[in-house]
Amino acid sequence: MPDTDPILPPASSPASTDEPDAAWQDYLQDPVLKTSPETGSPGNVPPGEDLNLHIGWDRFEKLMLAVCRNGLGLHRVRFRRYGVQGQPQHGIDLAGRGPDGNTVVQCKDYQHFTPAVLRAAVEKFATGRRPFGARHLIVATSGSTEPTQFTDELDALENEHPDLDLELWGSEQINQRLRSLGNVVAQFWTRETAESFCTDAPLAGVPVPLPDRLEQAEKILIGPLNTSAVAPLLRKAEEQRAAAPEVSARLYADLAGQLEAADFIGHATVLRHKQLDALKAAHLLDEAADVAAQLAVNAIHVGEGNELQALVGQLERMTTEAKKAGSEAAPSVRRHADLVRAARGVVAHPLGQRDELRAVLENATESEPEYRPALVLLLAEDTLVWAPESLLALDTLIRGAIAQLRTRGSEAQDTLMRLRLVRAEYDPDERTELQRLARRHQVPGRLAAWVNAREARRCLWESIADEAVDHWRDAVQNAIHEGLAEDAADWLYAIRAVNTFFGPWGDLDDEHRLAQALRGTGTDRLLVRARKPREHALSAKENAQPIEAVLAGRRWLVDATVTGDWGGELEALGVS
Repeated sequence: MPDTDPILPPASSPASTDEPDAAWQDYLQDPVLKTSPETGSPGNVPPGEDLNLHIGWDRFEKLMLAVCRNGLGLHRVRFRRYGVQGQPQHGIDLAGRGPDGNTVVQCKDYQHFTPAVLRAAVEKFATGRRPFGARHLIVATSGSTEPTQFTDELDALENEHPDLDLELWGSEQINQRLRSLGNVVAQFWTRETAESFCTDAPLAGVPVPLPDRLEQAEKILIGPLNTSAVAPLLRKAEEQRAAAPEVSARLYADLAGQLEAADFIGHATVLRHKQLDALKAAHLLDEAADVAAQLAVNAIHVGEGNELQALVGQLERMTTEAKKAGSEAAPSVRRHADLVRAARGVVAHPLGQRDELRAVLENATESEPEYRPALVLLLAEDTLVWAPESLLALDTLIRGAIAQLRTRGSEAQDTLMRLRLVRAEYDPDERTELQRLARRHQVPGRLAAWVNAREARRCLWESIADEAVDHWRDAVQNAIHEGLAEDAADWLYAIRAVNTFFGPWGDLDDEHRLAQALRGTGTDRLLVRARKPREHALSAKENAQPIEAVLAGRRWLVDATVTGDWGGELEALGVS
């Protein structure tokens, strides 16, 4: 074998010509890297000790790919190999884009890895043409790099090349990374190994108890309002309604909260309306207006136009009543009415009237309602679709809503993330931060899917098609793990649309078949709607209802944009 440095190809190879990046391939094109590893034997070790990384070279390649993608958050991962397995020196280079720029990881299967080999790798990287302009180099080996000679050599190299971010990963450093990657350890060893080894992994949540099947059957078969736990309290609330409407309203509110927690949202809404009527009967107009406004905001969220119109009418009547009675609650009731009426203009006018809602939101009072961030989100997402050049002007409103939501619990995390995703459209720092959170698994999987899908959409509009596809793939993976089969199917169709426009023009129906299979597995969605805007818009168009078709089409287009469903976005443009 000639005495050449295998770290980068020699001058005569394709990788050192004017197009050195051409030798790199997508890891999905490699028959070894694209397949999932088979579960290995238990790697249980005493507490504090490291896993044995001598797991065979093919598995070590896959392990390093998994660490790069899951630990470093790299995407658009490319690879190139050098040498032949069995030779004294061979390995694989991996390169990808992370939250902080491009990174190259050189994985070495050296029989004798020495400080001199480390220096040769860094010098070749520093003085040659760096792949993809990367400034971050990691040299990784399955052997130990604990001797002080390695530390001394790495310190010297960092001083000689201050423009580079250099790391040396031996078995000790890789093991430390693996301690926070329970999913990777479970994949390459066993779940039991992950449970005992991954001491840096986030603590598991409290296990969710299995549902009481008898109770669940009772709720479904006789209705949640007729169960033994709810029916007596509901009777009591009805009995108190005439004599003590305030007491009745409190009981309705408690019951509605229980049903909302059990995901019987429709039944909870019925009780919220009863609560509203009881509050009006008790002349508690301030509280009644708050309940009516919250119901109206919920109606906007799920797309219940008739419900929204009725609630706007109720708020207007309450405003008139409070003003005539000279009630102290009159300004608060008027505020609720103004906010909801302005929000109605965004969703119920064929051209979308945003200016009134923006003016009302900017004219804030000392005590704003809890649903205010939801209206800011409505304004921001509608602006994103129909007037994206005006988004920056909403930054003060968006930042205020984000600050308000940060003080709440997990029930506000979807609205918070959606506002941050809008902000990422015009703020590069927010965009980078969300990508970092998603890549490092520091947000729930459903939110990571959302971040990746929106990033895919942005990449596509920036004409970076391969990166867009990579992000949609990540979104599909996250969505499947979270049971979001409908959204995963939409994103597969987005990939299909990208391939149709940009290539490769191979089997363009593969994503279609996968999407159809996904939709047969049961589903959940990121956005819950009373009626799917797509079906609503197409039905209205078919039935010659132009205004209804435009309203539903506008909602469809906003939903497709918000969820990063590019195929749906293109289709919706034909209706709206």
